[in-house]
Amino acid sequence: MSMAKSLVEFKCVSKSYGEKTALEDVSFEVPKGVIFGCVGPNGAGKTTVIRLMLGLLDPDDGVVRVFGQDPRSLSPVLRRRIGHILEAQCIYSDLTVRQNLNFFASIYGIDGYDNESLRAILEELKIVDYADKPAGWLSKGMRQQLAIRRAMLTNPDLLILDEPTSGLDPIYQRRIMEILRSYRDTGDTVFLCSHDMTQIERLCDMVLFLNRGESIGVVSAHEFRQRSPMNAWIVTAVCRKSKERLLAKLRGKYVCVDSSANLSFEVTVPDGGESDFLVFLGSEAALIQQVRRVVPTFEKTFFQLIGEDDG
Repeated sequence: MSMAKSLVEFKCVSKSYGEKTALEDVSFEVPKGVIFGCVGPNGAGKTTVIRLMLGLLDPDDGVVRVFGQDPRSLSPVLRRRIGHILEAQCIYSDLTVRQNLNFFASIYGIDGYDNESLRAILEELKIVDYADKPAGWLSKGMRQQLAIRRAMLTNPDLLILDEPTSGLDPIYQRRIMEILRSYRDTGDTVFLCSHDMTQIERLCDMVLFLNRGESIGVVSAHEFRQRSPMNAWIVTAVCRKSKERLLAKLRGKYVCVDSSANLSFEVTVPDGGESDFLVFLGSEAALIQQVRRVVPTFEKTFFQLIGEDDG
């Protein structure tokens, strides 16, 4: 069987639950060897995307393909190439860590899984001392690491995760991100949903932005920052003449902040317009004190794109 060009394809996909529209005309492709993020606020449609991808839901319109096939009819062989975690971790609290891993390895029918394999996983997760303790004794971060590693037991080509670091402290967030980066670096693919835009910005190679079930777009992390309408420069200056008259000229075209009771002020200038603006200030006899670049975050850019103030 030939490998599909993209591991996952959504083409004009819509899905509703009764009167509520969860997704509307969403299209994107997930290539091999990337960490692909799906981000948006609660209710944006992220979990619906995952359930469609796993074949747990039928689309109302459009086409969903995983490995080039309808995910609802994937063969057992192809299903083994997908690992996933939804809301539940699928870790049994009353079984020990060792028993959990051995149990899932046995039901997955993993060839070559032995005590050495188990030891390697425990060392990777830094939980060797907990091997024979009930999984319920583990901290939330430890349990989440174990759940992700459980989903990776079959060495899947595609790992699908829903909010993998939600509610975890920074140490375990970092450890999980390291696990996912290492997995990506072997040539495999991670698809994760999150409402944490800071995490998405730090971790993902490509991002699908959803808002109220609609796709804002899919771009690489680098492209997104370059295309952001919020790339800007902040110029701090002192007016030698009438500050009120100068600010009156600037307002309506620029974002101006009358930053003090004296003659200084700040102006936000769109990227590409800084040269003309500096010439204008010189013609108005304003003394430039500082020019600094504003680097947009995913969160600020997202709110700008949907026309809302991020506060």
